[in-house]
Amino acid sequence: MHTYHVFFETIECLLNGKVSIVVEAAFQHKLWEPEIVNLQNIARIRQINCSIDAQLSQERYIERGVNDPNRVRFHGDKGVQEAINGVELPPGNYITPDLNAPALDVDTTHDYSPSIDDILSFIFS
Repeated sequence: MHTYHVFFETIECLLNGKVSIVVEAAFQHKLWEPEIVNLQNIARIRQINCSIDAQLSQERYIERGVNDPNRVRFHGDKGVQEAINGVELPPGNYITPDLNAPALDVDTTHDYSPSIDDILSFIFS
């Protein structure tokens, strides 16, 4: 929780300093929504929701964890640890944050769809 609080304090500090930023994370609606709502008072928020098939997402998650042992150390990734031990867990359910902000859904199965140029146009619109 300490990291969570410092994360949002840093974002707020940068925004109050008139610094434009991109914040990337696997946002968990219930946990993050109250903090993001507070930031709407000082920022122009654009939400980009990356989506992918749950099984492919799980495979990529395991691959990242196996290729970077520090992920388990810093994130406590139970699914990665289980995969390393030969246990296959079913993909989890991700609930997309529902914020009062313009949102764009991006399919990341292969390349970005819509394209990076279209994403940038959305951000700056």
